[in-house]
Amino acid sequence: MINGELELIRMVNPFRNLLYDLRAAKELKNFERLPFYAEILNEQNTLRARQMLARVYVSKGVVQQKSLTVQGTISDSVDPYWRQSIYYGVFSKDDPDRILMTARLIRPVNRLESLQLHLDDLSPGVREKLQQIDLKKVAEFAAYVKEPGLDPLTSRVVSLYLIREMVWDSRKRGIETWLFGMRPELQRKYARNFGPALHRLGKKVHLGRFNAIFVPYKVDIEAASRRLQTSSYWRLGSRTVSSFIGKVHYKNH
Repeated sequence: MINGELELIRMVNPFRNLLYDLRAAKELKNFERLPFYAEILNEQNTLRARQMLARVYVSKGVVQQKSLTVQGTISDSVDPYWRQSIYYGVFSKDDPDRILMTARLIRPVNRLESLQLHLDDLSPGVREKLQQIDLKKVAEFAAYVKEPGLDPLTSRVVSLYLIREMVWDSRKRGIETWLFGMRPELQRKYARNFGPALHRLGKKVHLGRFNAIFVPYKVDIEAASRRLQTSSYWRLGSRTVSSFIGKVHYKNH
């Protein structure tokens, strides 16, 4: 029933979504300059991404101000997972110091329970299946935040771009499965983006020591990659991005 609900969500207002995408593509083609680029973050920009995450999470009540360090990051007592993470970011080309959006992939250390997603919140059957996954082939998609005040059109394309690059980079690293906790209000967005590659794992889950409830999901990276190349939604986004972003230059973390 859970994944049946996802199928229903994917069918909601398909023409409205298509019209929005077409309008986004049309407006983006009027840009005279390439607006942004993506990177795997170095140490300095990882710090900036962590500071952005802290500001956003405090504003949303996910963490308290007292949980921040003097550097403006979330303390290790609340977020120790940053040390086992690969950080990604999308930057403005007009202002390279401006991070438009960032996310991270948390890699497990020795056991799946080292991720921030609380496996105990899931049913025994789901936990058993997840425990069978090779640790080298799984990562947790997390800390997905955007610059406050980013306009909806830019946010949509930047989000598409960032997730596309993270999916493709995951394939290069041999990662086959993403686990993550999603805020309920984002369910339609992810269902549209990932299609059948997205699978709901239960009703709710806690993440680390954060003060919020999320909905647990997994993404089949191979299926997501195929969708990136074959779905009309993603093809449109890829053409839009390719026209204005050009070649992505990754830097080793």
